[in-house]
Amino acid sequence: MSITFKTTEFNGSKDTHTVVFETKKPALKAQPKLKEGEAFTIFASNEMGGSTVTVLKLRDQKNMSKEDFRVLGGKVFGEFKKNKSKKLALGTKVFSDFESPLESLQGFIEGFMLANYKMTEAKSKPSKSESVAVEVYTSGMKAAEVTKLKTLFKESEAVASAVHFARRLGDLPGNMMTPSILAKNAESLKSTNLKVTVWNKARIKKERMGGLLGVSLGSAEEPKFIIMEYKGKGAKASKPTVLVGKGLTFDAVSH
Repeated sequence: MSITFKTTEFNGSKDTHTVVFETKKPALKAQPKLKEGEAFTIFASNEMGGSTVTVLKLRDQKNMSKEDFRVLGGKVFGEFKKNKSKKLALGTKVFSDFESPLESLQGFIEGFMLANYKMTEAKSKPSKSESVAVEVYTSGMKAAEVTKLKTLFKESEAVASAVHFARRLGDLPGNMMTPSILAKNAESLKSTNLKVTVWNKARIKKERMGGLLGVSLGSAEEPKFIIMEYKGKGAKASKPTVLVGKGLTFDAVSH
């Protein structure tokens, strides 16, 4: 997904998808009713002059949380793909009335990015991933706000990329995600701040990890034990936070 920032006003464009928030009574014959606990609803998504406009009815402006906007962004992505749109034009002004405009924008774009995931590798004819373009129109924003927004969007890109990476690991079938392949995927994440160590069967046996060895006897694939150690910039020596989990690369049946 590519994101570009523009300082001009958006004046409409073919194959572009725009979003409009309607917090007051919409100029439509049928007023949509929000269900109990519902923060928003999509009540119009129509083509106008070659571009698609999705209108959203919100319950209110002050009580919309960042998570509400994240969910909202995912819903809008659904409309975006349904209408075969090529580009999302995101105007920052429509977010200016909310209590935390920048965080609301971040939540929205994060939800939009998270929804842009499709697993096709296991298909006989995998489809190519379609590029999605987002143009952010910052007319009226202060330079410092634009800088902060760019930083927030980079954080969201990192979050979405990590979530998509994890989804792919879980979605691929066992024959395409063996312990060795899973270990290679983990090793691909190595960086200055992230150390990745993979123990093979001999090392697992040496460490007397009988449970892991016992489970692996049911497969021709040898087990792997993956250790990932993260130390952020400027991290001081302290008690580590440890997460322990298992990556099942085959079907498991519970009794």
